[in-house]
Amino acid sequence: MAIVRTKEEFKRAAKSGEHEIIVMGSLADTVRKAYKVQSLSKAALAAIGALAVATPFTYGVSGIVAVGLTGMELATIIFVIFVGVTLILAVLRDYEEIEASPGKVVLRKKKA
Repeated sequence: MAIVRTKEEFKRAAKSGEHEIIVMGSLADTVRKAYKVQSLSKAALAAIGALAVATPFTYGVSGIVAVGLTGMELATIIFVIFVGVTLILAVLRDYEEIEASPGKVVLRKKKA
């Protein structure tokens, strides 16, 4: 079990395959919103990835474009970009949300 409060801690816990990840604070609310990624098309995910690469060159305008394309909040898109689309999809595939309340999300590894 890992208790995480930062994006870096979340990334480490997910990559190490922790059985249970407890996400606390504002990151928990962002993780809950990231579950919307499952409903996005592959084209939308590709657009997020492409816009992530372009963001430094467009002074953030591409982030706003991603919001328009996906309907997701900018904070969620930034989280997905920072943690990585591939890792987020792996977490969504391998973990289920078993408890959620404001400021806390518990993710448990799905049974194989």
